[in-house]
Amino acid sequence: MKERETEAIRPPTLTRRRRRLPRFSILTVVVIALLVIGIGFWRLLSKPASAQPPNPTGPKTVAVVKVVRKALKTDSTLQAEFIPYQDILVHAKVSGYVSMIRVDIGDRVKQGVRLYFALQSMADSV
Repeated sequence: MKERETEAIRPPTLTRRRRRLPRFSILTVVVIALLVIGIGFWRLLSKPASAQPPNPTGPKTVAVVKVVRKALKTDSTLQAEFIPYQDILVHAKVSGYVSMIRVDIGDRVKQGVRLYFALQSMADSV
């Protein structure tokens, strides 16, 4: 019975409890360990090719193509529509019938060139 009494009298601070590490510290240690391992693998796999020793057998053989001189020309066929810069109406100074038209749509003309020939005036035919 005395054993029970002594246990009851003993203050709770004297009993030993296991201290658990907080979850945050365990997580931090695991993350740091994974980072160190990842950086090690990354540096191991990403060594540049120049770090490897050169091939001591001699110069490498490469493909060669003979140069040919040609005219640089490219033909392209495109669909398009020409829109005139100006639209000009042409009026006759006299009335009459047109006997011959010397130009067509899209032809270039200069000033003073005859566009058509009049057969006769309207006043003469009446």
